[in-house]
Amino acid sequence: MSVFDAELYLRLAGERALLGEHDHNGAPHDSPLTAAARALVAVDAIATSQAQQVLDDYELALMLRGQERMRHRVMRRQVMRRHQRPPEEQAPTQLQSRRIVSCDRVIQQPDGTMHVHHVILGEDLTKIAVTLRSTQTSAPRRRRGSARMMMRGGPGPGRGGPPRVTLTDDRGASTQAHFSGSGSDSELRGSLQADQPLAEDTRWIELDGQRVELVGEQPEIEVSIEQLPDEDLARRHLWRLAASPNRFMGSAALLTPARDALVAAGALPADDPIFEDVRTVLVAMHGGGPAPSSGAGKLPEPWRSLLARRGVETGPTGTLAIGAVTPTFDGTSVALLGLEATEDGFELEVEATPGLGGGVFSEASLERDQLVWWASDDRGNHYLGHLNGWSGSDGYATGSIEFWPALDPAATQLAVRPTAERSRAVIRLALSWPEPTEQDT
Repeated sequence: MSVFDAELYLRLAGERALLGEHDHNGAPHDSPLTAAARALVAVDAIATSQAQQVLDDYELALMLRGQERMRHRVMRRQVMRRHQRPPEEQAPTQLQSRRIVSCDRVIQQPDGTMHVHHVILGEDLTKIAVTLRSTQTSAPRRRRGSARMMMRGGPGPGRGGPPRVTLTDDRGASTQAHFSGSGSDSELRGSLQADQPLAEDTRWIELDGQRVELVGEQPEIEVSIEQLPDEDLARRHLWRLAASPNRFMGSAALLTPARDALVAAGALPADDPIFEDVRTVLVAMHGGGPAPSSGAGKLPEPWRSLLARRGVETGPTGTLAIGAVTPTFDGTSVALLGLEATEDGFELEVEATPGLGGGVFSEASLERDQLVWWASDDRGNHYLGHLNGWSGSDGYATGSIEFWPALDPAATQLAVRPTAERSRAVIRLALSWPEPTEQDT
């Protein structure tokens, strides 16, 4: 019986790509060769560095054969690799705990209102979650997935632009804060971030002279780390492929090279039913339509309940302060700062170290994978999140994770599960929504 040679398998696949057998015109991260390499790395058939070298070799070969569009990608990767520290030197630092206080205070302004939801305070950060509303027009329903106006001091509801706000703490220290968020001409949701952090234990903050008392108790939140259930590495990789927030890595077309590689390596038999199950999910998730009725009802959880509620838009609306920090798991630490729920989904504001991996799929890189963001409630429903926006560096990032479908209005508990390759964090939250203010009704 011959021993499977994973490097030879990938190089032969690379040769077929050079001959044009795959007729692939996409970017390196959505190529059949990259999909095969990821699958073989996932089942420990080949070392990451060895597989990466094959990808780099054939990407360079494609460039030299006239695909000039690849030149800047290859050159950029070479520069990045020269300056990148080895993985063993990239040990994450534990994220700092934040003081997060719920406020639910509405401040009247000349042309509308500023609704303060919660305040985040840390040694290096002061941020205030707010909703700005104009009294000049009625606020439209905010829909996820539609075009949004992202701004940083740009056009605001009923005005030339959100003004910079002066923040003052109980020590008398003052700083300017800028708004960044999204919305429409009549309503913006986002945050005011201070240019300089204020005192973490301040008893109040003034916003342009309007005092907001910080007296709320930060909720007790259960945080734990779990090792992933014993599962075949190949199956785990395929389900992570299905859950990928990236439309290329989650493409049904890339299931075939991943399947062929896993079968060739002896990781799974060719007739294993998991391939059809994953294809059913991929078509439903990325094909623009519902799951095929012939197979969706037979899918395992969490997929069955997730797809059954796709398109539900009857969720509760509101914001929750969280302030939970996880221990390190699979080299990652995550902080959940706040949650905002709308009729058709919910969004988490998060921090992560060494980062959120926002650019991980922009190149044919095997170095690091994104977290997969799952959540479940106490009514048996499941939710899947994707990275909606982030800023930072390889060592630290802050951003938002957008989940679908809508929260079940009857749910009282939510467990958020950022999932890495071998383990996951579990953050359990109580879903207790504040009573709507006059402006919310």
